[in-house]
Amino acid sequence: MEGERMARKHRSPVNPTVTAPRFLAGRDVRQWVREFLEGMGEPEPQPFTPSDFQLAALQAVMERDTLVVAPTGSGKTWIAEQAIAHFVAEGRRCWYTTPLKALSNQKYDAFRELFGEHQVGLLTGERRENSQAPIIVATTEVLRNLLYAAPTVGEVAADLIVLDEAHYLADPERGVTWEEVIILAPPESRLLLLSATIANADELAGWMKEVRGQEIALIWVDSKARPVPLRYGFLDRFGRPLPLEIAKMLPERALRRLLWQRVHPVDLVQRLRERNLLPAILFLPRRRDCDEAVRAFRHFKMPEGREEREAMFAQLAQLFPRLWEHPMARYLIEAGVAPHHAGHLTAWKICVERMLREGLVRAV
Repeated sequence: MEGERMARKHRSPVNPTVTAPRFLAGRDVRQWVREFLEGMGEPEPQPFTPSDFQLAALQAVMERDTLVVAPTGSGKTWIAEQAIAHFVAEGRRCWYTTPLKALSNQKYDAFRELFGEHQVGLLTGERRENSQAPIIVATTEVLRNLLYAAPTVGEVAADLIVLDEAHYLADPERGVTWEEVIILAPPESRLLLLSATIANADELAGWMKEVRGQEIALIWVDSKARPVPLRYGFLDRFGRPLPLEIAKMLPERALRRLLWQRVHPVDLVQRLRERNLLPAILFLPRRRDCDEAVRAFRHFKMPEGREEREAMFAQLAQLFPRLWEHPMARYLIEAGVAPHHAGHLTAWKICVERMLREGLVRAV
């Protein structure tokens, strides 16, 4: 009852016809918002032609260690995929590392579709799948630990090592892991580092040359423009999505009148749903907040996609039978929402990640 009273207290009526506030009078706000909304969504498919930097990077990694710095969305993963395909075709072994377990899980699934399920393995702190495969997806820490242990358990078979998100080198806490992989990798291993944000790329390439004792190819796309631009916005208290620039130009008192003081998660998802802005990922500060936000959907139903959600959940439950016992299972199936954080079991996180990629989970 307390949760329901709180929900009623903080819900604001949806009124999409409300005109612009007085403090925005004289500005072409409707056109601004229209352009903002039209820029959202999935871009139309376009014919793919490799760019010059992709071809240059692919040629470089065939010959030497390579560092690729290019904007997000510009196609760095394509370089890695093509290099892996080339090395595997020659009977050699490849490692693809990421900084996150969830990202490793995603790459594992994607590579299984691309290269074949028997060709790809996964090593994270939580999962170990097909560890003798010619292509291994792993967290960077797992590879570092194996390289550490090489003097006692044997060399790591790694003809190509792809270090994705290489900007983690600058992380005060985790950067040492990337440094140690570069230092400990066998001299005959080929390194391919991918990053969107390395300001001192030439210095990094120089350091790699020093510690590896060989030439490093630097492919640097000197542009901050993203091929797929990010659009920043916010929802006002009427549930209207607005460009972030509006908030930046408003006085503080006016901004307070425009925004919700508190946002109930059901209200937020409903607003996004009405404007065809799902699926969405909502970030909350604590694990408990994530679980409580999902429990707020106990009376909420999302009929679209329900049968598909239940069917895929049942399919995944054949691999992980205890999924049906998870206390959040009914929210996922009935409401299309699910929590995802380190406090949940690996099987649950895999389920949520896969269903989100299929568009069946509408809010995480």
